[in-house]
Amino acid sequence: MSDVRTMDIMARLEKVIFGMKKELSGAVATLSVHCAKFDSERIPPFIQEAAEEMRWRHSVASDTDLSLWKSIGVEAWPTILILSPNDHRVLVALTGDRIGRLEECLYASLSLYKKAQLQTSSFPLPKVMKPSMTWDAPLLRYPSRIAIDTKGGRLFISDSGNSRILVTTLEGRFLMQIGGSARTDPMDAEVAQHVLYSEGENEGYRDGSFQDALFKNPQGIAFNALKNELAVADTGNNCLRIANLEERSVRSVNFVSSIKDAGAKELTTKRMTSPKPWDVSVSSGNVYISLAGSNTVRDF
Repeated sequence: MSDVRTMDIMARLEKVIFGMKKELSGAVATLSVHCAKFDSERIPPFIQEAAEEMRWRHSVASDTDLSLWKSIGVEAWPTILILSPNDHRVLVALTGDRIGRLEECLYASLSLYKKAQLQTSSFPLPKVMKPSMTWDAPLLRYPSRIAIDTKGGRLFISDSGNSRILVTTLEGRFLMQIGGSARTDPMDAEVAQHVLYSEGENEGYRDGSFQDALFKNPQGIAFNALKNELAVADTGNNCLRIANLEERSVRSVNFVSSIKDAGAKELTTKRMTSPKPWDVSVSSGNVYISLAGSNTVRDF
């Protein structure tokens, strides 16, 4: 369930719903239906753990025998259905490239019903699992990659679930944290270099100092010994980030966009639309990044 395609679809859905007009707030109920392919994917605790790993804030149902899949006539994965609020008829079914029209179709569906109907209609969700939303239990949460600075004796950990990078000694002693905290209250600069933050919302998109920078579900990391930098595949933000370990700062790398301006000049962008940077590697000072969304590898 926690593959790149699922993450991309849920990111789109979250962006549309949270960006809706205030008067429509609460008019849409979201339910993910998990259709298991293997027996191990039908175990409820595993499904709930996957939902929590991706930080879903809505209910998840498991269609273990594909009965719902078959009754609705779904033929492709993933498929997004928009149902009517009262009799739950299928108004729209989106799959493939048509998923890009989600926002348009959602607003069109909402326009069919009066505001009063949307506010008073209760969508009867089945008895399903709800993510626990307790993100602060372990020190690490779904760490995905590690990188090593052998000469400097440093270990870098991509702590994906906490949207941060941790730096420790090779023996595991904490040295510093890169990103992962939206703290705005001032702290002593000397202390702030070494404090292991755990308060506040810890994900987002922001360049700046190690204390100010924010990541969202970072995955691959690679240490560039020639420049004393750490390359980070910031998957949730669709961009490549560089952490300068000398300056203790984070910056985003510019990509050449496929979109050109009116003068047919190439445009640059820091955040890509869908390629999903997944892993990075460094060789002779060059950074190579795999883009799961476009099935390509690029170098910088």
